[in-house]
Amino acid sequence: MREQSPSDIYHVMARGNWKQITFNDDVEREKFLQLLAIEKEKYEIELHCYCLMDNHFHLLIKAQPDEMSFFMRDLQAAYARFYNWKNGRVGHLFQGVYKSEPIDTDGYYRSAFRYILRNPEAAGVCKTEEYQWSSYEDFEFLGGLTDVNCAMEIIGSYSNLADLLAENDDHHFLEPERKNCDDLENISAFLKRNFSITDLKNLENLSGKQQTKIIKSLKNQGVSVLAISELFSISARTVYNRIYGKNKRTKIEKV
Repeated sequence: MREQSPSDIYHVMARGNWKQITFNDDVEREKFLQLLAIEKEKYEIELHCYCLMDNHFHLLIKAQPDEMSFFMRDLQAAYARFYNWKNGRVGHLFQGVYKSEPIDTDGYYRSAFRYILRNPEAAGVCKTEEYQWSSYEDFEFLGGLTDVNCAMEIIGSYSNLADLLAENDDHHFLEPERKNCDDLENISAFLKRNFSITDLKNLENLSGKQQTKIIKSLKNQGVSVLAISELFSISARTVYNRIYGKNKRTKIEKV
């Protein structure tokens, strides 16, 4: 039985089955956000914050426990149907039941909010304010999918978002389990087996097209963006663009 929150606010996280990628491209991310808008309106959920990563997503929501269960069930099922159709696959997309933790104080809320928005930077993808697939832009422009006013009632003691995100704390939140894909020995063996590369120093000398092919292959194996950036001596942002392209996110309107 899930632990209930006296505030009805929860940090929710779901990840891909067997840690697989759940968002391959911007089309899939856009679709997930469209479905998120539909389901949050259907169940009258307050969405305080969100962040989509490669193989998992985080939400900070306000909901009754039963509403949250139905909301997550329908959201994950609808997205899994789309994902399977688009990618020609069958079976479960998400691993088991989503995880949730109750948020019972304003301080804990601010820490969870900060943690969710900082996820891309912590993963070495890019700076928090540069990431396109989180609530950050909604708070910058005071609109969008996120219920900004509801969140600001709790965050209100901060003069701006930058002040809140700049603070440090030692809270530990829901994390997808990590596998040992960044181990250099494992990466070397993979590159030798699949690309006949025996010296990692040669990666920097490959053509851009060859590098991109290898980068995408490593990411599909679960290697982190940060580890890939170190291998090729390029920025994490460059790695991200090589994997997903540079298309900018279009605005998601409320349904």
